[in-house]
Amino acid sequence: MYGHLRIIARQRAAVTVFINEWRFLSPERQEIIKQCRDAYEACFQRVIEEGVKAGLWSVADARLATLIMLGTLNWTYHWINLAGRLGIEQLAEKYFAVIMLSLKADVFEGEPLCEKCLATASSYRDHAQFVNIVMYVNR
Repeated sequence: MYGHLRIIARQRAAVTVFINEWRFLSPERQEIIKQCRDAYEACFQRVIEEGVKAGLWSVADARLATLIMLGTLNWTYHWINLAGRLGIEQLAEKYFAVIMLSLKADVFEGEPLCEKCLATASSYRDHAQFVNIVMYVNR
């Protein structure tokens, strides 16, 4: 989540295009963005599915949970303020706690996260694909 939020904060204009304006790009660029978006969403969904299989959390619909999670993270570009009271790391911790609670994980804000949760999520935390998507849109 830190990597995702970092890109939103540092590449706000490109993220705005990616989230809102991609439909106005050429069909070729739209297709590239769709493929990258789908791969990135699949990565998040895989983390949720692996967590369910490992008994870390309880989710009836991994696809819907993925879309809700990414929708929540992506909306951040509307209000994020790098000079605000929370830095990106602190904001990522808050997001992580809320998302873990929504996945019905046994994690509460301010408490240490279980090692299994961290291992499952951290393997995808700084996924470079979002960076590639943003950089492509920014060309």
